[in-house]
Amino acid sequence: MPSTTTQVEATEKSHAEKELDLIKVGDSIKVLRSSGEQEEDWKVEGFNRETGNTIVRKSEGNKVLEKEIPQIELYAMNKPEEETRKFSLNEWVNLWNSTEVTVNRIISTKEDAKMMLTPHEARQLLRERGKVDMLRTALNKSDAAAIKALQRRIAFFGEVDSERALLRFYKDPKSVQVQKP
Repeated sequence: MPSTTTQVEATEKSHAEKELDLIKVGDSIKVLRSSGEQEEDWKVEGFNRETGNTIVRKSEGNKVLEKEIPQIELYAMNKPEEETRKFSLNEWVNLWNSTEVTVNRIISTKEDAKMMLTPHEARQLLRERGKVDMLRTALNKSDAAAIKALQRRIAFFGEVDSERALLRFYKDPKSVQVQKP
């Protein structure tokens, strides 16, 4: 039987490891700018008690930029693989659908409301549910809106070849050769 000292040390180590997973005030993080571009060196300044959003700031020259970011977006961008914090599948589906450039949407079910997933788990599940040949699907956004949505999708869920090709297509249509069916 382990000694009480060993049990206490194990508990303290477990709490310390969980603390490493948390994003805290003062941490430097990546954010997604309004333009859709990822940008590093933003600082967590606090949390909005009413919305639960994270308040982040960055100094640019003599200006201070400030944004509020939903926590699901913060964790999706900054702790995707090793993150242990979970969000409901409904929240992940809503985030996924907010980045969709086609008429296709993932539909949430009642069972989805009960599922809690880490960013890594959500990325795997939604990639599977959202498989589609995007170059052959009807698009429902302007070029600028599609570029921004694709940049958000890549920032939150990682990049796959079809999205990389579609982003190149929107930025320079002549750079992508589309095979006809």
